[in-house]
Amino acid sequence: MNLQQCSVTRQPHHEHWSLERLKEWRAWVIGSSLEQVMTKAYASAFLSYTAFCERQNFSIQPTANTLSFYIVYMSHHIQPRSVKSYLSGICAELEMTWPEIREIRSSRIVTRTLAGCIKLLGQPAQCKCTLSEQDLSTHSGKYSSVKY
Repeated sequence: MNLQQCSVTRQPHHEHWSLERLKEWRAWVIGSSLEQVMTKAYASAFLSYTAFCERQNFSIQPTANTLSFYIVYMSHHIQPRSVKSYLSGICAELEMTWPEIREIRSSRIVTRTLAGCIKLLGQPAQCKCTLSEQDLSTHSGKYSSVKY
């Protein structure tokens, strides 16, 4: 008995899945591996990117130029450091279809565009005032009965 006969006789019959169905299910289960809050953030970033591409009549297929233009555009609407986070979400959403997106994201034009936007358009982090002794004593009674 050869290997093909052996495996056919001992394995239950399962229907053939198309490559498209395999890709859909894989994307679904991988998406389920993320925390729900991350899934929402990634989806929001992806929708932002697709809306940008539609407005500009760009293909959704990522290129260094498209990502660079997206960075410049979005950095005028939100903090460039947030755009950096958006890029992570866009990459996560598109890498199943376009695995080269991580390489594109790391390209010189994309990284330099982001760095320039952070330098020119970013605002320094707003530091909170340090707590005074009065603040600490005022609030310490509120939390002394909390059990962990």
